[in-house]
Amino acid sequence: MNDTRNQILLAAYELFIKKGYKEVSIQEITKSVGLTKGAVYYFFKNKEQLFQEVFNRLFISEMHINFSKFSQDSLYKFYHDYLDHHMIFAQKEGEAGTISITFYSYMFDAMKSFPELVIGVRESFSQEKEAWIEVIEVARSNGEIETTLSNEQVADLFILTGDGFGMRGIILGEMPGKSEQLVLLWDALYNSIKA
Repeated sequence: MNDTRNQILLAAYELFIKKGYKEVSIQEITKSVGLTKGAVYYFFKNKEQLFQEVFNRLFISEMHINFSKFSQDSLYKFYHDYLDHHMIFAQKEGEAGTISITFYSYMFDAMKSFPELVIGVRESFSQEKEAWIEVIEVARSNGEIETTLSNEQVADLFILTGDGFGMRGIILGEMPGKSEQLVLLWDALYNSIKA
Protein backbone atom coordinates (compact mmCIF):
# COMPACT_ATOMS: atom_id res chain seq x y z
CA MET A 1 0.00 0.00 0.00
CA ASN A 2 2.89 2.35 0.75
CA ASP A 3 4.30 1.63 -2.73
CA THR A 4 1.04 2.74 -4.33
CA ARG A 5 1.09 5.99 -2.35
CA ASN A 6 4.69 6.63 -3.43
CA GLN A 7 3.82 5.88 -7.07
CA ILE A 8 1.04 8.45 -6.90
CA LEU A 9 3.38 11.03 -5.32
CA LEU A 10 6.08 10.47 -7.95
CA ALA A 11 3.63 10.64 -10.85
CA ALA A 12 2.02 13.79 -9.45
CA TYR A 13 5.46 15.36 -8.91
CA GLU A 14 6.44 14.77 -12.54
CA LEU A 15 3.15 16.19 -13.80
CA PHE A 16 3.12 19.20 -11.47
CA ILE A 17 6.70 20.09 -12.42
CA LYS A 18 6.02 19.75 -16.15
CA LYS A 19 2.60 21.40 -16.33
CA GLY A 20 1.94 23.29 -13.11
CA TYR A 21 -0.66 22.72 -10.43
CA LYS A 22 -3.69 24.15 -12.21
CA GLU A 23 -3.14 22.21 -15.45
CA VAL A 24 -2.93 18.78 -13.83
CA SER A 25 -6.10 16.85 -13.05
CA ILE A 26 -6.56 13.91 -10.71
CA GLN A 27 -7.65 11.92 -13.76
CA GLU A 28 -4.32 12.63 -15.45
CA ILE A 29 -2.46 11.47 -12.33
CA THR A 30 -4.53 8.30 -12.12
CA LYS A 31 -3.92 7.56 -15.79
CA SER A 32 -0.18 8.07 -15.29
CA VAL A 33 -0.02 5.41 -12.54
CA GLY A 34 -2.77 3.14 -13.90
CA LEU A 35 -5.14 3.58 -10.96
CA THR A 36 -8.72 4.68 -10.46
CA LYS A 37 -9.71 8.01 -8.94
CA GLY A 38 -11.00 6.09 -5.93
CA ALA A 39 -7.53 4.65 -5.33
CA VAL A 40 -5.98 8.12 -5.39
CA TYR A 41 -8.68 9.50 -3.10
CA TYR A 42 -8.05 6.61 -0.72
CA PHE A 43 -4.59 8.10 -0.05
CA PHE A 44 -5.29 11.81 -0.58
CA LYS A 45 -8.54 13.61 0.22
CA ASN A 46 -8.10 16.05 -2.68
CA LYS A 47 -5.64 17.47 -5.19
CA GLU A 48 -4.55 20.19 -2.75
CA GLN A 49 -3.46 17.64 -0.15
CA LEU A 50 -1.59 15.69 -2.84
CA PHE A 51 0.09 18.87 -4.07
CA GLN A 52 1.19 19.85 -0.55
CA GLU A 53 2.60 16.41 0.19
CA VAL A 54 4.43 16.27 -3.14
CA PHE A 55 5.93 19.67 -2.37
CA ASN A 56 7.00 18.75 1.17
CA ARG A 57 8.26 15.23 0.49
CA LEU A 58 9.76 15.47 -2.97
CA PHE A 59 10.36 19.05 -4.01
CA ILE A 60 11.79 20.28 -0.71
CA SER A 61 13.92 17.14 -0.41
CA GLU A 62 15.43 17.97 -3.83
CA MET A 63 16.28 21.44 -2.55
CA HIS A 64 18.05 20.11 0.54
CA ILE A 65 21.69 19.51 -0.17
CA ASN A 66 24.01 17.59 2.11
CA PHE A 67 26.74 20.22 2.21
CA SER A 68 28.88 18.04 4.50
CA LYS A 69 29.69 15.94 1.40
CA PHE A 70 31.44 18.97 -0.13
CA SER A 71 35.01 19.91 0.71
CA GLN A 72 35.06 21.85 3.98
CA ASP A 73 38.72 22.87 4.02
CA SER A 74 38.80 25.07 0.91
CA LEU A 75 36.35 27.59 -0.51
CA TYR A 76 37.63 26.83 -4.01
CA LYS A 77 37.02 23.09 -3.62
CA PHE A 78 33.68 23.71 -1.90
CA TYR A 79 32.19 25.76 -4.71
CA HIS A 80 33.50 23.34 -7.33
CA ASP A 81 31.85 20.47 -5.44
CA TYR A 82 28.69 22.58 -5.28
CA LEU A 83 28.79 23.21 -9.04
CA ASP A 84 29.42 19.51 -9.75
CA HIS A 85 26.40 18.62 -7.61
CA HIS A 86 24.16 21.11 -9.41
CA MET A 87 25.38 20.01 -12.83
CA ILE A 88 24.53 16.39 -12.05
CA PHE A 89 21.09 17.48 -10.79
CA ALA A 90 20.47 19.68 -13.84
CA GLN A 91 21.49 16.91 -16.25
CA LYS A 92 19.28 14.39 -14.44
CA GLU A 93 16.33 16.75 -14.41
CA GLY A 94 17.07 17.97 -17.94
CA GLU A 95 16.92 14.42 -19.28
CA ALA A 96 13.45 14.12 -17.78
CA GLY A 97 12.52 17.44 -19.38
CA THR A 98 11.77 19.11 -16.06
CA ILE A 99 14.36 21.90 -15.79
CA SER A 100 12.20 24.67 -17.07
CA ILE A 101 10.24 27.69 -16.04
CA THR A 102 7.56 25.30 -14.72
CA PHE A 103 10.04 23.99 -12.14
CA TYR A 104 10.14 27.44 -10.55
CA SER A 105 6.51 28.07 -11.35
CA TYR A 106 5.68 24.98 -9.30
CA MET A 107 7.62 26.33 -6.33
CA PHE A 108 5.96 29.74 -6.61
CA ASP A 109 2.49 28.19 -7.06
CA ALA A 110 3.01 26.14 -3.92
CA MET A 111 4.19 29.05 -1.82
CA LYS A 112 1.42 31.32 -3.09
CA SER A 113 -1.36 28.77 -2.64
CA PHE A 114 -0.10 27.33 0.63
CA PRO A 115 1.95 29.94 2.53
CA GLU A 116 2.88 27.42 5.22
CA LEU A 117 5.08 25.67 2.64
CA VAL A 118 7.38 28.71 2.57
CA ILE A 119 8.90 27.45 5.84
CA GLY A 120 10.59 24.51 4.09
CA VAL A 121 12.00 26.73 1.36
CA ARG A 122 13.32 29.24 3.88
CA GLU A 123 14.93 26.46 5.93
CA SER A 124 16.67 25.16 2.83
CA PHE A 125 17.95 28.63 1.93
CA SER A 126 19.10 29.19 5.50
CA GLN A 127 21.02 25.90 5.59
CA GLU A 128 22.66 26.74 2.28
CA LYS A 129 23.81 30.14 3.47
CA GLU A 130 25.11 28.71 6.75
CA ALA A 131 27.15 26.10 4.84
CA TRP A 132 28.71 28.82 2.69
CA ILE A 133 29.47 31.02 5.71
CA GLU A 134 31.16 28.15 7.53
CA VAL A 135 33.47 27.27 4.65
CA ILE A 136 34.23 30.96 4.04
CA GLU A 137 35.20 31.31 7.71
CA VAL A 138 37.56 28.34 7.33
CA ALA A 139 39.01 29.84 4.14
CA ARG A 140 39.56 33.16 5.90
CA SER A 141 41.13 31.57 8.99
CA ASN A 142 43.52 29.35 7.02
CA GLY A 143 44.65 32.29 4.84
CA GLU A 144 43.05 31.06 1.63
CA ILE A 145 41.08 34.30 1.19
CA GLU A 146 41.51 37.87 2.32
CA THR A 147 38.78 40.47 1.93
CA THR A 148 37.15 43.37 3.72
CA LEU A 149 33.78 41.82 2.90
CA SER A 150 32.05 39.95 5.72
CA ASN A 151 31.57 36.19 5.50
CA GLU A 152 27.86 36.81 4.93
CA GLN A 153 28.57 39.20 2.05
CA VAL A 154 30.91 36.71 0.36
CA ALA A 155 28.31 33.97 0.82
CA ASP A 156 25.63 36.21 -0.69
CA LEU A 157 27.83 37.00 -3.69
CA PHE A 158 28.24 33.28 -4.48
CA ILE A 159 24.64 32.31 -3.71
CA LEU A 160 22.90 35.20 -5.43
CA THR A 161 25.05 35.11 -8.56
CA GLY A 162 24.39 31.38 -8.78
CA ASP A 163 20.64 31.86 -8.30
CA GLY A 164 20.53 34.66 -10.87
CA PHE A 165 22.60 32.67 -13.34
CA GLY A 166 20.32 29.66 -12.92
CA MET A 167 17.10 31.61 -13.31
CA ARG A 168 18.40 33.50 -16.34
CA GLY A 169 19.61 30.25 -17.93
CA ILE A 170 16.23 28.62 -17.47
CA ILE A 171 14.40 31.62 -18.94
CA LEU A 172 16.76 31.69 -21.93
CA GLY A 173 16.55 27.90 -22.32
CA GLU A 174 20.30 27.49 -21.76
CA MET A 175 20.27 25.06 -18.88
CA PRO A 176 21.89 22.75 -18.04
CA GLY A 177 24.68 23.11 -20.58
CA LYS A 178 26.10 26.54 -19.70
CA SER A 179 27.56 25.90 -16.24
CA GLU A 180 31.08 26.62 -17.51
CA GLN A 181 30.09 30.30 -17.57
CA LEU A 182 29.19 30.15 -13.88
CA VAL A 183 32.49 28.39 -13.15
CA LEU A 184 34.33 31.26 -14.84
CA LEU A 185 32.28 33.82 -12.94
CA TRP A 186 32.83 32.15 -9.57
CA ASP A 187 36.52 31.61 -10.34
CA ALA A 188 36.83 35.36 -11.04
CA LEU A 189 35.04 36.15 -7.77
CA TYR A 190 37.28 33.72 -5.90
CA ASN A 191 40.44 35.16 -7.48
CA SER A 192 39.39 38.65 -6.40
CA ILE A 193 39.40 37.58 -2.73
CA LYS A 194 42.13 34.94 -2.83
CA ALA A 195 45.01 35.79 -0.50
